[in-house]
Amino acid sequence: AAPAPAPAPAPAPAPAPEQPAAREDEGTTPTRYPSIEPDTAVRADAPITLVIDLLHRAAPATRGGSVSVGEQPLDWTDLDLDVTLLSPGITFDAGGRGTVTIRRNAASQPATVTGRVHADVAAGSDIEITAQFWYGTRFSGIGVRTLRVSDSAAHESNHGATLSTGGSPLVEPRGTAASAQVTAGHTDTTGAIQVDREAVAPDVTIYISLIDPSLPGRLHWRMVVTPPFATLPAKLDGMIDLGQEPRAEAVTMFKQIATLERGKHQRAIEGLGERLWQRAPAEFRAVYWALHDHLQRSLTMQFISDDPHMPWELMAPFRDGEQHEPLALRHAVARWISRFAGLMRNSLPAGRLVTVSPHYKRANLRLSLAEETASTLSATFGAEVVPGTLDGMLALLEQPRQEPVSLLYFTGHGAFSTDSASASVIKLEDGELSVDDVARQRVVLGKNDGTVVFFNACEVGATAAVLGTVGGWADAFLSRHFSAFIAPLWAIDEEDASVVTNELMTKIVRDHQPLGAALRDVRRAHGDVSPTFYSYLLYGDVTAHLPAPTRA
Repeated sequence: AAPAPAPAPAPAPAPAPEQPAAREDEGTTPTRYPSIEPDTAVRADAPITLVIDLLHRAAPATRGGSVSVGEQPLDWTDLDLDVTLLSPGITFDAGGRGTVTIRRNAASQPATVTGRVHADVAAGSDIEITAQFWYGTRFSGIGVRTLRVSDSAAHESNHGATLSTGGSPLVEPRGTAASAQVTAGHTDTTGAIQVDREAVAPDVTIYISLIDPSLPGRLHWRMVVTPPFATLPAKLDGMIDLGQEPRAEAVTMFKQIATLERGKHQRAIEGLGERLWQRAPAEFRAVYWALHDHLQRSLTMQFISDDPHMPWELMAPFRDGEQHEPLALRHAVARWISRFAGLMRNSLPAGRLVTVSPHYKRANLRLSLAEETASTLSATFGAEVVPGTLDGMLALLEQPRQEPVSLLYFTGHGAFSTDSASASVIKLEDGELSVDDVARQRVVLGKNDGTVVFFNACEVGATAAVLGTVGGWADAFLSRHFSAFIAPLWAIDEEDASVVTNELMTKIVRDHQPLGAALRDVRRAHGDVSPTFYSYLLYGDVTAHLPAPTRA
C-alpha cells in the first residue's frame, strides 16, 4: 500500500501582540497623531471607505505632525472630536462627517467615512484628502493625506498594527492599499490639532478651503454650528467660484475704498459688502439668517481660510425687507490661516506691553501723531518703548528678555507689495524689516510668549496702496507662533489710526474685552467717519482676550 501522505505542516502561530513595558498613566496632556487610511486601492468611479483616527504613534502617510490635545480634566476618560472630510476628487456620504473618540491609555475609536471617487479622475493622478477636526464650533486642526489613483481593481484588506501606550496592547486599524502613496509638494500643516475645553466657542465657524490650486477662485465653504436648532438649514456646506483672479479683484476693491472721501464712503462700502454677500454661497447666507433669527443678538464668527484675499468680513447681508450693515460692524469677526490650525490660541499671554515707533530723520517721513500715540500708551498702560531701529527690533524678536511680552505695537511707515508678500517691509530709523525677516527660525518671541502683534503702518506717499495682502505679514507672524495679528487692509489716515489705537488698546488691555468684540465696537463707533475704521483685520481667535498685564 502506498504510504500515507505526510501531514500538512501546521500553520505558524500568529505573533503575539507586542507587550509594552509598563509605564505611567498618560495623564492630562495626551498626544495623538492624525491618520487617514483607505480600505482599498483608490479607483475612479468606485466606492471608497476611509478610516480617520488619532493614533499614539505617527502615521507616516498622513501629514499633520504631533498633536497636543491640550490640558484635560484630572478624571478625563474620553474625548469626542467631530471630523469632516473634504476632497476635490471624492463625494462623501453624509457630508463626510464622523466622530473620533480619544480614550485614555487606550486606542481611540476611529471614524469611518464612505464616499465615491469621481469618475473623471485619471489613473496615476493624486487625490488630496483633508480631515478637519472640530470640538463643538471650535476648529481644532487638520490632517492631510494624498492618495494615488489606481487603474487596478486589486483590493488589499486591512491589517492591524500593534501599538502600545502602557498597560495593555492597543490594536489600531491602519488600512493600506498598494496604490496609496504619499506625494510631496501638497498642503503643509503646522500644529495639527489643539483642543481647549475651557475656550469660549464662537457661534459659527466658517472654514473656507481652496479645492484646487490651479483654480484659485474655486472655494468650498463649511459652516459649523453647535448646538443645532430646529430652524438651522440641513445643508451646511457650499461651493463658489470667484474666477481666476480673486487677488486682483481684492486689490481693486481696496484701492477704491482707500481713496473714498471721508464721510461719503459708507454707501460705497455697503455696495461692496452687498456684492460680497452675493458672492458667498447660498448655504452660508441661509445659515446666517437662521442664526440671526434664532439668537437675536450680535454673533461671534470665526473664519478659517485658505483664501488670503477676499475681505469676507465686509459682507453686508440683506434679504427681502431687511438689510444689515457689514459683518465687521455688527458682529465680532476674526480669521485664521488654516495651515496654522492648531496654533490658534483662545488664552492669550499676560506680560509686558511693548511699543516700537521709529523717529525718522527725514521730515517728510515723520509721523508726529504716531509718536505721540506711542508715548500715550507708555504713560497710560506702562508700555515699554523699544528703539525703532533694526537692532532694537531684531533683539526684541530674536532675544526676548525673561519677562514675557503680551502685546507688540508698531506704528510707522511701510512699503507694501501687491505682487510679492515677501517684498513687503516696515521702515525703521536705520533700515527695513521684511516679511522674510519675521518668518525666520531665529524669531522666537512668538513661540516663547505667544505675543499679540498690532501693526499701524501705512504706505509712504501712496494713498491707495494695499497692505500687500496683509496675509503675508499674518502668515509670517502666525508661522512663528504669535497668537494674533491686527493690521489695516489699505492705506490709513494718521489721525484716525491714532483713535483706533487709543480706543482698541483701552478695550483689550484695560477692559480685557475679547479682541473680536473690541475691534467691532471701534468700527461701530467711528465707521461713519472715514474708511480707516473699516480697514483693520484681525487674524486670531475671535473670543480670545488678554489677561491683566504684568508691568516690568
